Amino acid sequence: MDLQHVIVHKLIKLSGVTGAENVTIKKKNTEFDVNNEKVISLTKQIKETYTNKSGLGYGDFEKGVGMFEQKLSQFHKAQIDFINFTLEAMTQLKNAIKNKSLATGGYLLFFIYKEDGASFLIIAMLKNKGQFDFDDDLNLKDVQTIDLNHLHIAARFNFNKWVGNGEHYISFVKGISKDVTDYFKSFIGIDDANYTDSKENTGDLYTATTDYCEKRSYTMETENSIRQRLYDLATEKHKSGQPITIQEIANIIDPEDPERFVAYANSDECNLPGEIHIDKKEARKLVNISGGDNLVHVRFSTEALDKNRVTFDIENDYIMINGIPDDIKKHLRMYEKKED
Repeated sequence: MDLQHVIVHKLIKLSGVTGAENVTIKKKNTEFDVNNEKVISLTKQIKETYTNKSGLGYGDFEKGVGMFEQKLSQFHKAQIDFINFTLEAMTQLKNAIKNKSLATGGYLLFFIYKEDGASFLIIAMLKNKGQFDFDDDLNLKDVQTIDLNHLHIAARFNFNKWVGNGEHYISFVKGISKDVTDYFKSFIGIDDANYTDSKENTGDLYTATTDYCEKRSYTMETENSIRQRLYDLATEKHKSGQPITIQEIANIIDPEDPERFVAYANSDECNLPGEIHIDKKEARKLVNISGGDNLVHVRFSTEALDKNRVTFDIENDYIMINGIPDDIKKHLRMYEKKED
């Protein structure tokens, strides 16, 4: 990750109040040194945390209406500098949050980096001061491990896709509530008509894979091989922040005639999007079977079915595990002694 620009500002607002007079901005007038070890550590952790976050939303700017897009464009064209762009963005966020009673402020970190030939901007709201510390002048004093669960408000912009008229060049963490998601989308200026959800799309990919394999009467061994290859590709794409294309999926699911799957994916019956941004957690369903109730939770790979490690009988309502894992055996032996 090649850092280009980093800065932080502070948005101050108490929960339970509304109105612009109750929202203030504490601004920093200088950028951080991109070669500072603490700055590198903080931005690297946030970038990695963001990449591994589940349930990202994807979208584009609503054309011609957003002040954020206008200011970002001016920065990209070198008409304003990075500091002024971020201060304009803070004003936009203040306007978006001022009438949200339950919304609170925090440190808003902006940083631009280059990776694999592409440029990105990440904006992240940081609230957990136990893991980092800024002094009164917003200088970074300390950095510890950033908890994945505490990054509730963040967005990433792919400059290359945006400038190249691509789709879904904005991704964002959906907030802990719809209200948070809505005001953050409003702040950025995301077009609701072109909004997509990684978890939902990955679930659609799972369903399409299952249905298509059934239509083609693939054996269980063939279907599980397809699922594993799709999962491997999904993992690779997720790490790089890239979507899977329908053509890539088709080449795996129907290598003899990929266009046959493409036609199915575009049909009213299936209607998969042309690109699918992967949700890491949802993608595990391609290779794992899991579920349970209050007393029992079961998870095993589909490969276990191929190798007869797990057999089942739906009609008689049982699952049998052949070859109990050692760690489970250890616990079972403890209970066996108690029963004796």
